[in-house]
Amino acid sequence: MDRLTRTSEQRRGGIAVHWFRFIALTSLFCVLGCSADSRTTSVSPTTNTDSSVHAAVDSGATESEVFKTITSASAVDPSPQNLFDGTAVRALAGPQGQLVALVFVSTECPIANAMVPDLIEIAKHASERGVAFHLVYPSTWQAREDLLKHAREFGLETATNARNMLLADPSHTLVHLAGVTVVPEAAIFRCDGRGGGELVYRGRVNDLYVGIGRRRPSISSHDLRDAIDACLAGQPLAQPFPKAVGCFIESSR
Repeated sequence: MDRLTRTSEQRRGGIAVHWFRFIALTSLFCVLGCSADSRTTSVSPTTNTDSSVHAAVDSGATESEVFKTITSASAVDPSPQNLFDGTAVRALAGPQGQLVALVFVSTECPIANAMVPDLIEIAKHASERGVAFHLVYPSTWQAREDLLKHAREFGLETATNARNMLLADPSHTLVHLAGVTVVPEAAIFRCDGRGGGELVYRGRVNDLYVGIGRRRPSISSHDLRDAIDACLAGQPLAQPFPKAVGCFIESSR
């Protein structure tokens, strides 16, 4: 009887050991599996600069945080086109320190069209000071010939350095790069010499319009011109991001 009792106890002990080992191994596999899951979900996918800029803007990031996302990779896409011959243009391909001013315009927005005379003067002012100045049409559906017709009707074809100044941006490469949302809206970049640049100004061209349908008798604040002069002089901008009033740019997505 004692022998049977001892044998039964040994069998129960062996079963207990096996169960202990099984539970220990199962727990180990769970820990390893959970660790692998956590490593997978914590890895952020690589994104291009354009997506990073919009993610930062959408999340309410500060302007300084948005700056950090604008790198040389931003200007790789050659989709902006010369309005006259359709050739690809890399707007920020200038030497390090070169200032590039972009103003987004439209054939249909009355606010943008009302500012054309001042834009022609600013283009001349910028060109005389070595600043690359571009008027950019962000239309996603109009043919280049229609945009050129508008430029001719408003006297832009004969403006200073017009052949290098007028661009079409149908895929919104420059729209996303600058983070603009309306026309007319301006952006100034300082080139880094590698095809990218630092955004130093974004906002209104001037204060001709206080709001939609609310036009001043005359311009009292030349925001874009003053920003260009301050950047050239190496001075801080009093208002680097004054809100622009205009027509919303249609989405390309």
